[in-house]
Amino acid sequence: MAFLVGTAQIEITPVSSVYLAGYDIRKKPSQGVHDNLYAKSIYIENNKEKVALVSLDLVGLPLNIVNKIRKAVKEDVNLDNVVITCTHTHSGPNTISKIGVKKVNVFHIGKNRRGNKEEVDPELGIIKIQDLKGIITIKAIFLNFTCHGTVLDANNLLISADYPAYIYKFLSEVYPDAIILFTNGAAGDINIGYSADDSALGEKMDIRTFKNAEKIGKKICNKVVSVINDIPINNKELLVYKKKIIKLPFKTQLPQKHELEEQIKKRQDSIGKITDKSKKKKLQIRQIYDEIILEKMRSQYNNSGFLNTEIDILRINDAILVTVPGELFCKFGLKIKRILSPKIAMIVGYANDYISYIPTKEAFSRGGYEVETSLFTNEVGTILINEVETLVKE
Repeated sequence: MAFLVGTAQIEITPVSSVYLAGYDIRKKPSQGVHDNLYAKSIYIENNKEKVALVSLDLVGLPLNIVNKIRKAVKEDVNLDNVVITCTHTHSGPNTISKIGVKKVNVFHIGKNRRGNKEEVDPELGIIKIQDLKGIITIKAIFLNFTCHGTVLDANNLLISADYPAYIYKFLSEVYPDAIILFTNGAAGDINIGYSADDSALGEKMDIRTFKNAEKIGKKICNKVVSVINDIPINNKELLVYKKKIIKLPFKTQLPQKHELEEQIKKRQDSIGKITDKSKKKKLQIRQIYDEIILEKMRSQYNNSGFLNTEIDILRINDAILVTVPGELFCKFGLKIKRILSPKIAMIVGYANDYISYIPTKEAFSRGGYEVETSLFTNEVGTILINEVETLVKE
């Protein structure tokens, strides 16, 4: 028994200067291309199910855009099950293939930016897809790792996929016939070790360079190369896909859009007059928070009190991929993995929608960037986890 697998990739690098996503303080457009951006796809089929996994080198996509893509795919190739995820940086014919799955640890990359040292996830999930037609070759490598794609900071004006670019580069040199597809995990509070506020203000740090992004990409690549030949190929052909629309509750006391607009304008007029650095920094941070909240109010908020979004479960042999529509805090990702143990669970963040951060209750009680800019109640993460658990059991 074997899967029918197809792979493809296409470059999606902008052809002209564009404004780069992810940092509100970055007001200048891009000034060049450091490395190309891609859309990559792995199509998997057995005698019961057909699924396409698509990874985009983008910060995130809202559900309405995801649904437009799915509609186009349905009309073009009559495929219903399409999982679309973004790496959060800020083509081949069908062949007979078999799949192997493994998880390993890559330590000392991701750190909890809110200081919770226990809440990090060093697991690197690997799915190896091996072509069995003719000479046995690795056809695709699917990777899942938990760390914000923000090694590069707001001062960078070159288009880049961030550290995943180097994963693509180095693995493609070793496996030139393979599609390398990277997905990010429950990285809401995980980066390489800096505060969200300092990052939002565009403060420069020695660790946030292309050189360090290359170092991280190479470290992950070396781990993959060291274990991939030992990943056993499974003779099973299990493929199950389920999805569910869930409701996440908005906070009941959100500001009005016109109030935010007035506050932002008034504060902007006063920031330039302040000479005290500490007071100025606090005002600048509050300004960034309010600008982000205003953008979310315009793009996400509705009067129903809830946001409809999507979660998916994709079972591929011993791997269970759980998609979440934004930036899930690591503690929740670890909990999902415990629930699904001993299966190899991979949290695929920034998938099928982008609703921003999904913090823990503890994080809400402490405040900070991720919760201050959230439109949701402190129950949002618990609700999502419960929905995932229910969907797994169905």
